[in-house]
Amino acid sequence: MKAASNKCMLFVSGLETEVTEDTLHGAFIPFGEIVQITLPPDPGSSNRHRGIGFIEYEDEEDAAAAIDNMNDAELFGRTITVRPAKAAPGSAGAGAVMGKIFNQESWLEKNMAGDNNSGSNAGNLETAGGEPADGSDNKS
Repeated sequence: MKAASNKCMLFVSGLETEVTEDTLHGAFIPFGEIVQITLPPDPGSSNRHRGIGFIEYEDEEDAAAAIDNMNDAELFGRTITVRPAKAAPGSAGAGAVMGKIFNQESWLEKNMAGDNNSGSNAGNLETAGGEPADGSDNKS
């Protein structure tokens, strides 16, 4: 299998909570060979996913056909948006979209190390982009 490029990875938004990976597979398979479908979970709620998904196609032409045919289409009574996925800043490609944006465990470990709920570590927190969480320049 070749490495994913941004042109083969699609971002789908506006998904109804009842939509599953199988639902997306059935809706998008007519346009070409699908490598992977991911529906990032929504751990902060009872929803199965965040209402977004990623679909990776084997070929760029298939991904383009899916965008042309499915963008602004209706799925489970909701209008969905389909566009090329953008890679996370500082990542190697679209595969990193699925691997970094929705898996923040390493960020939590780095920024919350030693916290153990025994005091606030908020002054030392950085956002995922390396900025201080409180908006300051943190040079005090």
